[in-house]
Amino acid sequence: MIKACIFDFDGVIVDSEKYHHLGWVWVAEELGVELSYEEYAPFKSAGRAKVIPYLFEKAGKAMQEGDFDKYSRIREEKIATAIAKLNENDVMPGVVEFVKLLKANGIKVAVASASASSNRVAKRFGLYELFDAFVDGEAKLAAKPNPDIFLHAAHLLGVAPHECVVFEDSINGILAAKNAQMKCVGFQTYFCNKADKIIDSFVGADLGLLEF
Repeated sequence: MIKACIFDFDGVIVDSEKYHHLGWVWVAEELGVELSYEEYAPFKSAGRAKVIPYLFEKAGKAMQEGDFDKYSRIREEKIATAIAKLNENDVMPGVVEFVKLLKANGIKVAVASASASSNRVAKRFGLYELFDAFVDGEAKLAAKPNPDIFLHAAHLLGVAPHECVVFEDSINGILAAKNAQMKCVGFQTYFCNKADKIIDSFVGADLGLLEF
């Protein structure tokens, strides 16, 4: 029996993944290379420890001491500027109604996001209080596809992993859910066949999504 639903934030609750990609595009440009969205997609939710070395390798440059922190700061400064452009229209259609439906039926809900900005964005749009638990990048947990962030969310909700369904839009997030022994619904993830189900939208979503 499903007792909890855990949502990734960027690209699932809010259509902000494009801005996270843009942050990395700017870092890539600093290194003299390009980074298309298709190239970026496998790195979604993997964290800067994966992306920065990849960009250095693509640029044919060796990382020097201090480079990781330098480009992390550049990325954070750029992403802060981009994220500030988000508004209420960027909240995914139907997701708030779906979360409220879950809560009305006694199903606990949480966010588990690798992004350190998700907490602030959720509060800005009045989304934070919808969730029973909110885990973001400030928790300093191992990046997806490690299961840690989802296991921590389940712990905060007081449910077992097998009682959870994860909603994710990235390959690494889906793999993290499966590594946590949780069911997973892929949100617009037709590039990956690892999810138990795939949906295009939350509009009209009902409890049938939790049947596997």
